[in-house]
Amino acid sequence: MEPRSKQNPTEPSSYWYVRGRQTNLQKGHASASAYQAHLTPNLRTGVSGGFPEYNTNSPFLFGFQEPPVYKEKIVGFVNFQKLIFSNKNGDPRAAIYASRSLHIWPMMEFRDRDIAVGLWKTGNNKIDEIIVVSVYMDILLPGVWPAAFERLLDFCERKKMEVLICGDTNAWSTLCGSRELNKRGEALEDLIFSKNLTIINIGTQPTFITCRAASTIDVTMASGETANLIRNWRVHPDDFSSDHRLIEFGITISAQPPLYSRNWKLGDFSIFRKSLDKMMTAPLKSWSARILEDEVKHFHASVRKALNKSHPVQPCRALLRKATWWNKEAEKLRREVKVSSSRFRKNRSEGNFSLLVAARRGFSKLTRKLKRKEWANFCEEADSPEKMARLNKIFQRGGNKALGLVKDSNGVFCTTPEASINLLMDTHFPGSVGHMTMPRAAYKLTEIDVPEVEFISPTRVRKAIWSFGDLKAAGPDELKPIV
Repeated sequence: MEPRSKQNPTEPSSYWYVRGRQTNLQKGHASASAYQAHLTPNLRTGVSGGFPEYNTNSPFLFGFQEPPVYKEKIVGFVNFQKLIFSNKNGDPRAAIYASRSLHIWPMMEFRDRDIAVGLWKTGNNKIDEIIVVSVYMDILLPGVWPAAFERLLDFCERKKMEVLICGDTNAWSTLCGSRELNKRGEALEDLIFSKNLTIINIGTQPTFITCRAASTIDVTMASGETANLIRNWRVHPDDFSSDHRLIEFGITISAQPPLYSRNWKLGDFSIFRKSLDKMMTAPLKSWSARILEDEVKHFHASVRKALNKSHPVQPCRALLRKATWWNKEAEKLRREVKVSSSRFRKNRSEGNFSLLVAARRGFSKLTRKLKRKEWANFCEEADSPEKMARLNKIFQRGGNKALGLVKDSNGVFCTTPEASINLLMDTHFPGSVGHMTMPRAAYKLTEIDVPEVEFISPTRVRKAIWSFGDLKAAGPDELKPIV
């Protein structure tokens, strides 16, 4: 186990940050709503909660325990991002919530209600893969940690893989910042030393506070190389309707090419048409395979140049969609919770704690009321086929269907995403081959005179193209049908 020291908050511009978050939600819907609001950027400033250097383009990685659950599914988090959990052996008590831009694959080999595991393909030259873990160590169970957690650490040690752990340990350990040491803490320290893990926690600031006690039971751990990537670990000062404090940290990853996209709703298509008309050339009198290819390349290049003027590309933002039910009243009660929490931290009396609990309860009731009202309005407004399709999709949605690392016919799990994809291809499309590029000599211009395809005409092709929704997914050319 390596010691940690306070890190320098400034980092060279050759790095980009992943916003790390960790906490226990205590099964509270209000807690989930508060964290969603925290990760959503302020409409005025465009900056989300947390450190200023983690701007709105920074993806996030959130490991949490005891989430709100309904029918063995985690609720309160939008499905727009990645949510990894398992309801094996009961309601899930650990989960990973991450930006969809992060390439994280669920590791089904270690499925358990108290542990969520994902293989993160970082794209870093030095550390290409990091196993991300969210674990809940139930104080009522005979063992200090779940059996799947120890199997996972043995797997990482055997495969020499990096690991990042966000856990609610329910243990007092002086190494992790607690002022006392108990038997659970001793067992945890033995595990940390035996697996050569590094404790990321800094200082002795408690991560769990009530009027009766305060302790540091929420712990961030990592293996050696991953620990060197983590910066600015701290306990967030705000209250999020949970007795557990929010933990924040940044993960510095070598600079990667940012993702770009176009905002098709804000551009001006009149500028696009004028620009494209100026770049178009007169029709050719003769055609060949080579000329046809060149003309297609010229046309695609012209379209992109015109779009750069009317719809310029911009960096993709790793944002959450702002909750439509969130309003000024919710913001007001949220501030009241923060004020009550600040008062309680200064004077941890039973009276101040009662005021904090009352403020949390009021915020929780309001969020429940606003969510139900928003859902009723959504159902009432489903008066078109498109809205009915969205409603039906919600009703038909099952459990967690994220594609993870699958196992073969022998019961052996794949260890990489590439192996999983190849296994799926061999199973469902046996004998298939990858993408093949035909040599240039294989292209031939021939007249199509087949009765079976006489129905294909320019008019029908044009009608089929215009039947696509304007903002449906783009093809390989990355151009949506609206173009």
